[in-house]
Formats: sequence, C-alpha cells, structure tokens
Amino acid sequence: SVDIALDGEDGLDKLNSNTYDLVTLDIVMPKISGLDVLRRFKKTGKKQGKIVMLNNLNQRQVIEEAFECGADGYELTSNVTPGDLPKLVKSYLDGSISKRESKKRALKTSSKTLNGN
Repeated sequence: SVDIALDGEDGLDKLNSNTYDLVTLDIVMPKISGLDVLRRFKKTGKKQGKIVMLNNLNQRQVIEEAFECGADGYELTSNVTPGDLPKLVKSYLDGSISKRESKKRALKTSSKTLNGN
C-alpha cells in the first residue's frame, strides 16, 4: 500500500509510527525539510526500509548531505517520468540500485550541470 504525508512533520510522524519498504522524501517540504526529516528519524535509531530522496535539487552539496544524513538513494525528478517510477521503486527494493550506485549517478549528473554539459 501507499501512504502519503502532507508535510515534513506528518512524514516524520509516519516514519516514527510505521514501517515501510521504501520511503521517498522531497527535500523541499512544508514545516520540516526532507533532510531534517531524515536527520531526525535517523537519530531515533528506529529501522525503516530504503529511504530515497526524490527531488529536483541537483547541487553536489545537497546530494552529499542527503547521503550523510542516511539516504539510501537520490533521484532527480527531472530524470524520472511517471512511467519510470514503478521500475525505479522495484530496483531499489530488489537491490538493483545500490546506495553507492545512486550516489555516484547523482553526483555525476550534478557535475555535468556544473560543467554545462
């Protein structure tokens, strides 16, 4: 099943009271940013499925910070069509996309943007 949070505060409450196979977080959310949700949740020590940042911030510093906060993946919404989403979710769930691979791909895209390629 799918669950939706209305804002970062609601998302944090849901993370703390439910267990999900996969969580997607946007960085820009009302009340609490996705990075702050991730930071606060990780401090609880509770277990959760994979947590993937799904947003359009293509800045190296933001990408690095997401992984430092405990993200398992980082996907740019501009690179994901609605038709791609089920395959992407499956790939994270079955381990086809590793944390390392996701970070490498996100940073590569960020470097291309910085270099104007």
